Amino acid sequence: KAEGVRLLQLGELKEAARVFEYSVRVATDNLTRPARKEFNAPRSAVTTAALASTTEEAIAAIPSMSAAEKNELCASIRLASLLNMALCCMKLEDWHQSDVCTTAAIEDDPFCVKALFRRAKTRRMMRRPVEAMLDLRCASAVAPLETEVLQAIVETADEVAEVKETER
Repeated sequence: KAEGVRLLQLGELKEAARVFEYSVRVATDNLTRPARKEFNAPRSAVTTAALASTTEEAIAAIPSMSAAEKNELCASIRLASLLNMALCCMKLEDWHQSDVCTTAAIEDDPFCVKALFRRAKTRRMMRRPVEAMLDLRCASAVAPLETEVLQAIVETADEVAEVKETER
């Protein structure tokens, strides 16, 4: 995950997305059922052996943790990696993949304001303002004072009104 953040900061968005995808897969593989959820994004070829060993070693190097603690850590890594992968996809204007990532993140944590907000932004770019508004309302219910969410609700309301007007 840290390598992905570094690449993201350098603007290496495609490579960062691949690293985050790999991080999601490793974290998912290390989750125990029923907490484990499959990530169904298309597979990318990640050939960085050093990355593989580093990520797997990081998870394996926590033998003192209980299974529940390890599961919680893997779930946290998975969620953060999904959100970062979605951010990369948004910057690359890959709206479909961003939608896949944010939806997976919301399935993992339905109260994650960042996931709800990013999916709303993605869906607005996909010209799906009604669905975006649903996400924004959920985000607002969780974080009612979040100014970015409130501003997006105002902006999206205009888009929803336009959609309703064209449906008449």
